[in-house]
Amino acid sequence: GRLQVLGETELSYISSVDSDELESVLDRLFEIQMPGVVVTKGLDVPDRLVEAAVEHGVPIIRTTLKTGDFYRRLQPYLEGRFAPTTTMHGSMADVYGVGLLFVGRSGIGK
Repeated sequence: GRLQVLGETELSYISSVDSDELESVLDRLFEIQMPGVVVTKGLDVPDRLVEAAVEHGVPIIRTTLKTGDFYRRLQPYLEGRFAPTTTMHGSMADVYGVGLLFVGRSGIGK
């Protein structure tokens, strides 16, 4: 699942919806399985949003960072944590200006 980030625009929308429609909005939000909700700019979290998060077992994290700053700080961590990586033994050579990479087990004389 994706981490749901709520900024000023999203919280303004949630606050503007009447109470009958709010239940439907929150049900749709939390039907997507997510590891957590992040509220940016240190904004107050509406009580009904907290209740819905508790009902669905989803933690809410609040940060004073602006939404864009939060993304910029989180992205390098997530890329380092979840991006696929490969480690291999190899040797590089330049042959007539073309770079070549020789790969294989360590110690086989690449």
